[in-house]
Amino acid sequence: MKGIQISLTGKERERLIDAVTYYLDIMSDGYDTSQTTQNELNDGLGKAMFKLYKGYQGEEIYKVYNKK
Repeated sequence: MKGIQISLTGKERERLIDAVTYYLDIMSDGYDTSQTTQNELNDGLGKAMFKLYKGYQGEEIYKVYNKK
């Protein structure tokens, strides 16, 4: 699959990080949704989060998904 590049301002990037982190927090709370969230992280969301966090505090959390 061919990738795309997008440009975000610092503020846009921070808001996107906030929104996705909020989503992950909510979805990780429930038993049923926790497994779904883990599957999404393993299926590309984790690597995307690693790229999004690159250079920001919290990058280490998603480092494991960068190898997949």
